[in-house]
Amino acid sequence: MEYQSCNYCITLMNYRIEKNLIIMTVQGNTPVPKIIATFEAALADPAANLPALILVDASLSTAVRSTAEVETFSRALSGWKDKIARIAIYVTSELYYGTMRMGTAYSTLSSFDVSPFRTYEEALAFLEKP
Repeated sequence: MEYQSCNYCITLMNYRIEKNLIIMTVQGNTPVPKIIATFEAALADPAANLPALILVDASLSTAVRSTAEVETFSRALSGWKDKIARIAIYVTSELYYGTMRMGTAYSTLSSFDVSPFRTYEEALAFLEKP
């Protein structure tokens, strides 16, 4: 795990591979470049089953993303279109859910589905569908 301190927060972004899933955890106000670097590392991991099914657990994220940050991440996603099958994002905050819905509009550059979910179970079901 990697921690980065700031004045009033701790941020965390890591991943693990379980069966056919890449599970990422985002906590605190993790900067977009750190999120992109974690995606790159996970997709380059020899244990990753590509094209990948990715579950992003952002239930402990405190970030509020600007439109520019959402666009930056969406552009990165479009570069991985051959490596990703689907991404489910689990969020508990209404604000973060809305931001992720905005991000799905930008992710139309990609050839895979990206969707936010309010429950972990819904996110898993989305990834398990044929």
